[in-house]
Amino acid sequence: MSGIANKSCGICGGDGILSQSHSDEGWDYEECPCTKCETIEAMESSGYDLKEEGCRQVMDNTDTIVKEKIFKELDALIELQPYAFTTDDLHRRCSKLLKEAHSNFVGSTISSARKRGLIEWTGRVANSARPQRRGGMIKIWRAINGKAD
Repeated sequence: MSGIANKSCGICGGDGILSQSHSDEGWDYEECPCTKCETIEAMESSGYDLKEEGCRQVMDNTDTIVKEKIFKELDALIELQPYAFTTDDLHRRCSKLLKEAHSNFVGSTISSARKRGLIEWTGRVANSARPQRRGGMIKIWRAINGKAD
């Protein structure tokens, strides 16, 4: 088989084989398209890179005072609800401050806190209560080790 199977391929499940059959000459394998080029892998990494660049731009273009106040609110939220909180909780705590920030600022804040090792995803989701989200699913976060450091 040529190429590298994409671990998250929805077609083959990451093993690189669409089908296999046996004949007198041995096994015949039909390769998944994910093994024939690196397009899927390149798309995934560029998507991640684009997300990271977007988060960086949001942070860079937010007023320093507003940014500091929102991060303090996140720290307080982590301390008050170390076992479970969502972005809805942060929106409630910072509703006035967020009017001065980009609409993606909360997501960038959560991403930053995750990268700094302050929080982790619990593996659970909930429906958002914010009307703008129309009941969409949001992640439930927790402080690392159940407490804020």
